[in-house]
Amino acid sequence: MEDSQALHETQLVSETNYQPKQKDIITFMDAEWYNAAAEGQIDKFKDYTEPLDLLRTPNKNTVLHVYITAVKKETEDSIEFVKLVISKCPSLLSEPNIKGETPLHIAARFGHKNIVEFLIHSIKKAQYEDLERGAEASTSAKMLTKTSTDEDTALHEAVRNNHLQVVEILIGENPEFANIANAAGESPLHLAAVRENNIIASKILEICPSPAYSGPNGKTALHEAVISIDEDFIP
Repeated sequence: MEDSQALHETQLVSETNYQPKQKDIITFMDAEWYNAAAEGQIDKFKDYTEPLDLLRTPNKNTVLHVYITAVKKETEDSIEFVKLVISKCPSLLSEPNIKGETPLHIAARFGHKNIVEFLIHSIKKAQYEDLERGAEASTSAKMLTKTSTDEDTALHEAVRNNHLQVVEILIGENPEFANIANAAGESPLHLAAVRENNIIASKILEICPSPAYSGPNGKTALHEAVISIDEDFIP
């Protein structure tokens, strides 16, 4: 362990007797490791021997959250760091930060198509391996549709930030995405209508003919379409 890394012990306390129940060692990222994650320094992480799921920022971002956020423009090499990290610590696929956002949420937000595809591939691979060990068949679907503290899915993030290719990938992989409303009562289709993004709205309707239309304050996606007078959107 690097001398510059601070080791912090937290105790999980029993709700019944308030006695220490379990100890978890959390290694907070210092500037050296944060920058290494942001820059995708593969060689540095190849030599990291501690569990990567314990290496966190104060906001509980993992090295995957940090890296995916820092990627400015995807290249063919963009997923190499993701591959390395997941191979060393598969649990990072579904680890949330303090806002409940998984790496898939972050990749969808920034429109990183290749990373989104690889994360989905890795989730499905993990499910297949779990099935061989007798896990539930729905594990993959649950990981894909995991919501943040605002109950946003990765699809909400893709729609909100106008990433058409990511929208296609996510709904194509799991049409159930289109039926999930967030804490504000917004369905992905409603978000597209509010933003007058009829291309994304039409794509949602094309792939998922019966998506949720719900929106906050009783206004559905159809209400928003009428308000914007967008005849191309109204189905």
